[in-house]
Amino acid sequence: MRLSDLERQALAYAMQGVDYPVEIFGSRVDDAARGGDIDLIVFAPGLTAEDRFRLSLRIAVAFRSVCDEKIDVHVLDPHDLTSAERAFLSVIRRKPLHGVSPALPAARA
Repeated sequence: MRLSDLERQALAYAMQGVDYPVEIFGSRVDDAARGGDIDLIVFAPGLTAEDRFRLSLRIAVAFRSVCDEKIDVHVLDPHDLTSAERAFLSVIRRKPLHGVSPALPAARA
């Protein structure tokens, strides 16, 4: 998976306190590809639609406070997927997000 050290640190910072499985998908799972934003799926069972939105926003804002790369965060309830979400998950390439550095990054200037 293609992530710079800064992107890994920003993800670790943004994911603090998130105790749900997270997967990365899209062009970043292809080591031969170039460029592309960071696309994440957080599988958070039992959250309301509003809570899923707030979690997505919190992760994206925290990430962007450290790193200027574009990030899309989709929060889904794995026990209550719509047919569109199931279809989406069946066709994308995705990998569990592991190995992000636990170190907190320095604040941006």
